[in-house]
Amino acid sequence: MLDSMVGRNNLSSCRLKRSSHLTLSHLSVSMCLSSSCLPLCVVPAVMGNPLRFQGNSLLQWNNLEAMVASVLWHVELMFRTRQSSSVLLHISSGMQHNLTLQLRGGSMLMGLHRGEDSTLSRVEEVLVNDGDWHHLQLDISSLGGAASNHKAVLSLDQGLYLASMEVDGKLRESKLKTVSVGGLAKPDGKIQHGFRGCIQGLRVSGALSLSVARKVNVEPGCSVPDPCSSNPCPANSFCSDDWDSFSCTCLSGFYGTNCTDVCSLNPCEHAATCTWKPSSSHGYTCDCPRNYFGRYCEKKTDLPCPRGWWGHKTCGPCNCPTDRGFDSDCNKTSGECRCKDNHYRPEGSDTCLLCDCYPVGSFSRACDRESGQCHCKPGVIGRQCDRCDNPFAEVSANGCEVIYDSCPQAIEAGIWWPRTKFGLPAAVPCPRGSVGTAIRHCDEHKGWLPPNLFSCTSVTFSKLKALVCIFCLQNNTSSLFIKWYRHEIISCSSLSVE
Repeated sequence: MLDSMVGRNNLSSCRLKRSSHLTLSHLSVSMCLSSSCLPLCVVPAVMGNPLRFQGNSLLQWNNLEAMVASVLWHVELMFRTRQSSSVLLHISSGMQHNLTLQLRGGSMLMGLHRGEDSTLSRVEEVLVNDGDWHHLQLDISSLGGAASNHKAVLSLDQGLYLASMEVDGKLRESKLKTVSVGGLAKPDGKIQHGFRGCIQGLRVSGALSLSVARKVNVEPGCSVPDPCSSNPCPANSFCSDDWDSFSCTCLSGFYGTNCTDVCSLNPCEHAATCTWKPSSSHGYTCDCPRNYFGRYCEKKTDLPCPRGWWGHKTCGPCNCPTDRGFDSDCNKTSGECRCKDNHYRPEGSDTCLLCDCYPVGSFSRACDRESGQCHCKPGVIGRQCDRCDNPFAEVSANGCEVIYDSCPQAIEAGIWWPRTKFGLPAAVPCPRGSVGTAIRHCDEHKGWLPPNLFSCTSVTFSKLKALVCIFCLQNNTSSLFIKWYRHEIISCSSLSVE
């Protein structure tokens, strides 16, 4: 049965087709949208409800040689933690094989140890000690061919991040001895590299039961005390509960670890007066003396040439083509024109183009001065930071977020398509410069299908259609000619001729 499970597993296709659990409290329920995934979907949940581990907690199954034929070819779980380094799962088997899933420096790490030899693979792109729930899945399958090597693939957050490595084929023949969740048990009974956080939805492809596991300091649920109840933040700030952690945010006009009044730091220059003003963008203003201006009163008004002019002693106009995206001001020394803020100029072009960065998926409105590439948040792609590599994910304030019951909000053909339930169509206005309604269907298995823009007509052509019909009605054009226009362009009977 295990051989069949490994042979039929197609990771690349199953990753996106597996439906996720509807809520965190129902993580023991899972189904599969493709028959090729079925063996992995029917693996029972060892731990359906969340359990809290406190750094000295442990779940352990021992003496498994008689219960399970081989190592676990499929492991799946959800976890959340603020801890940067700990052991999530440790599997030991015969022939000195040990497989470990652990956190190191906030990253997820997979390690295979055989005797004194070790192979490591790390998920580099994302840190997982942020207090949010993360989905983790490990699959081991044969590479095929004459070689006996296998491949271990570690999937994080439903396939958004991957790590893999080759493993010895003899691992498949070894007998399972021990499975530990939450740390490593030392001979004296203490827990080494203990995990502090919550785990739920544990699934393994072996005959394990929570009732026979050794449990050490494991508590049901995932509730933690409110860290803000002890008022840990300084004056002139407010405390945010970040699950098992807290953060202090200074009020406007206060900065630093102790939320110090910014005016006491004297940020203003040239003997300017600092005034606390919560309604201003930075919480304070600098009242500049004569001939100075700027946020800190750092700029002097007696510049050699005013804005839009350049030169030394004698000033001349910049003459920058503002209609092509250039700033009206230029380099005061050379007179060279530059693009406006949040614009870029492709190599060889005489025009500056708007960056047009998608604000949700980018860090700022600015982009690379030549390529126009916006600065995207983690996992977000596209020049404008408006797309996700995963077709079932949408751009959010935290990067790409997988949507489990709908097609995500996404841009295609110049149209932002709203989040739409599986099996339903979305109808939205046509792209800018055209009129009509565009249609796009949301498929449960493929996600968004190609958009249907058949009913979209350019504004210019719409005016032309009206003129043609008016011409037909005024000149009593033959019925065949009118029928052709009625079918292909517009119903002339809907127009009135004055």
